[in-house]
Amino acid sequence: MYDVYLVFRSVTHGQSAAATVQRMGLRSSLRRSPAQISAAGCAYALTLRRSDAYAAVEALRRAGNPPTSIWLREPDGRFGRWEP
Repeated sequence: MYDVYLVFRSVTHGQSAAATVQRMGLRSSLRRSPAQISAAGCAYALTLRRSDAYAAVEALRRAGNPPTSIWLREPDGRFGRWEP
């Protein structure tokens, strides 16, 4: 289950992040960000497994494309902000 949401302001940044994560051999999915976690309106979320989150975020920071925010989706469906 993909329960980490890395939020990006544009689809272009999201696609670039997806390519970076894919090159690492990690599985992910790019989708429209849920309204609860995109305060600035339209955004895109790269979703991935919690176990892959630290490595993915670090790689995106090194690549110069860090997410604008990071969220965890709990089993009950609620979102909580995450600061790695």
